Amino acid sequence: MPILIYAQNWNKDNKTYIILNYSNITIHAVDGRPGILKARKTLRKLLLATDNDYFILFDDDAVIETTPEAAAQFITLMDEHPHGWAFSEHFLPGQKPARLNPFAHSQLNLCCLSRYIFEKEDFPNFNPEKSEGFEDRIFSMTLLCKYPELQYKLPYDIYCKHFRSGNPSTWSRAKKYD
Repeated sequence: MPILIYAQNWNKDNKTYIILNYSNITIHAVDGRPGILKARKTLRKLLLATDNDYFILFDDDAVIETTPEAAAQFITLMDEHPHGWAFSEHFLPGQKPARLNPFAHSQLNLCCLSRYIFEKEDFPNFNPEKSEGFEDRIFSMTLLCKYPELQYKLPYDIYCKHFRSGNPSTWSRAKKYD
């Protein structure tokens, strides 16, 4: 599978923009820190500029846990749902869903989006870094409300966890967000 990485603040040499290609990996590295919302919206544009039919999103701190059977089923499900979407509903021990939202935390980790869905829905204009709302949770609920018939369930035995298991996302540790 082709891999596209949108990397913020990886460039320490003060170059404005670099693109590196390694066989099936493309890295779009931008100087500075555009922030979560701008980065997600830019990533969406970059992904939709490809000819891929499906997109699987991960944050940089995601750790994928799975079994060979679940991984195979995961790919089959995307083939069976060419216009579909899915978010993980796997919760680590001690975790539970957020109020009114059934999906696992850090919802864009292991988020599966068909081109059909991703062309129709952009990330909402809510910036979590300004305590305007969590755009990942708003995005998942938007899909659940607007396209429930296109949702499918991911195998329970494929899921993401943060490399600092049990801690909040890397950006949110700096201060408390509402």
